[in-house]
Amino acid sequence: IIEIMDHSQIEKDIGWFQDKQPSTENMVEFVWEQIAHRIPSPAKLHSVKLQETPTIFSEYFGPGEKND
Repeated sequence: IIEIMDHSQIEKDIGWFQDKQPSTENMVEFVWEQIAHRIPSPAKLHSVKLQETPTIFSEYFGPGEKND
């Protein structure tokens, strides 16, 4: 993830973001899609959380799950 996103113009350099804003909501979904399948069974990814400030964050629980 760091190699892909670090020092990039996210909306221009990463194809997944074509026609999407590089918002924290979209970033956590992108990170999920990059790593969820890499976690060996029986473990599974619970959530991805990206925190901008102490009180502003986005958290993603996977497709079809409740996202708060």
